[in-house]
Amino acid sequence: MKFEVALDEIKGILKTIEVEDYIELTTAKRDNKACFLVQLKQKGLGFERAKSAKKRELLLKVTITAASACLGYFIKVLMDFIFK
Repeated sequence: MKFEVALDEIKGILKTIEVEDYIELTTAKRDNKACFLVQLKQKGLGFERAKSAKKRELLLKVTITAASACLGYFIKVLMDFIFK
């Protein structure tokens, strides 16, 4: 699957990532063609780790929510049984 992306769009995307301090962007000419030189910064290097940490946190929240719902239902059933 191929996508055609305009050079201005690429510049915009790379500039946004640079502003967010993930990369350092430098332009150069090679064989009379513009090239982008991209160097990852510390925040860019830790992106995968941060992404997996967020996924883990979300899974923990969902698990705690489900466990709380089950515990609440169990307490309701127990209270209904006791006061019946």
